[in-house]
Amino acid sequence: AMLAPSLVVTRTGVAALPLTVDPVRIGQILSNLADNARRHTPAGGSITFDVQRSGTTATVVVGDTGVGVPAAQRERIFERLVRLDDARSRDYGGAGLGLPIARALARAHSGELVCTESDAGARFVLTLPVGGEPTVAGG
Repeated sequence: AMLAPSLVVTRTGVAALPLTVDPVRIGQILSNLADNARRHTPAGGSITFDVQRSGTTATVVVGDTGVGVPAAQRERIFERLVRLDDARSRDYGGAGLGLPIARALARAHSGELVCTESDAGARFVLTLPVGGEPTVAGG
């Protein structure tokens, strides 16, 4: 249940994927991405979750209709405690932890999380191996 009364949240793509993952951790990644999108999408906007499978890879694309992320910042937003502007602005830095944690969790599952170019708003792409053994995060 996402608390976004003024936003339209849509889920598209395949209905289910056989992932061998820690559901709590994957839920945390999606929750962080959803929270991030919600905070940066104005009322009346929309957030989409598109789930696809290609071979042994599952892809979840989270898009929103917010201000988006400048190309030069698409890697920096995954660094801890980064703010793109000053503390008063509503930017993708947020508390500085949601996105770095989400990426770290994705990588712990032999996956990846990136921010890619988008026509409108931000677009985050999470990839995870399908049906593989989860690896233990240890550095």
